[in-house]
Amino acid sequence: MQNQYKILAVDDDLANLNIITEILSDDYDVKTVESGEKALSVIDDFSPDLVLLDIMMPGIDGYEVCKIIRSNPRLANTKVLFLSAKELLEDRLTGYDSGGDDYITKPFDEEELVAKIKVFLRLKYEEEIRSLNKIVENGQPEVFNKISQYFSSVLYIHSTFPYCKIICKAEETDSLLLRTTLKELEKQFDGQDLLRIHKSYLINPIKVVSISKKGSQDYEAVLKDNDEKTVKVPIGRKYHTSVKKINPKWFMN
Repeated sequence: MQNQYKILAVDDDLANLNIITEILSDDYDVKTVESGEKALSVIDDFSPDLVLLDIMMPGIDGYEVCKIIRSNPRLANTKVLFLSAKELLEDRLTGYDSGGDDYITKPFDEEELVAKIKVFLRLKYEEEIRSLNKIVENGQPEVFNKISQYFSSVLYIHSTFPYCKIICKAEETDSLLLRTTLKELEKQFDGQDLLRIHKSYLINPIKVVSISKKGSQDYEAVLKDNDEKTVKVPIGRKYHTSVKKINPKWFMN
């Protein structure tokens, strides 16, 4: 689940949340909450790629939730799709003005919902790639300040002195070169968002599927990109123990 796109569904109607979960849970990591307040309490930790947001809810309504999402730099590329029984053009325009990306009227068509989710998730990925390219052009300090916003695209970082290569896809078609060192990146991110597993590799831990055995003593981390393709990254022998302590379940496959 941790390698799938994340979708947060917000609706005060449990029946609607159950339907959304049934439709999407096979392909996405779906979290559901029943109010705007609960959505705001979980959104930073869950860090969704896309939010399905009802408008008419007790307490904080969907418009206000969307405005708060848009004010959070870490959620800059998160897509917001309003799902609402409100049908008037004025309601749609208010949704767009509050920062929504699209507006789907209830009762929604399942195929339309799934199709729009795919479109907006792909758009989010492409925006993140463009943002990473812009960050690299702006220089190293900007990388340190901004790269953590785009972890849903970063797969791993490979040191090829004097550069570090940021890999976003398994086939490396969207790799980016930074004139920095793994030590500096690890220091900046405090070993949390980026995990050192090898003298030449830092990985994005949310991309790990499992750890596979290679030979009698060596291991590889199996990572999955946003297109569901996998790649293997070597784990240095001196890092075996520390990596296993972080998440023993990775070694169970």
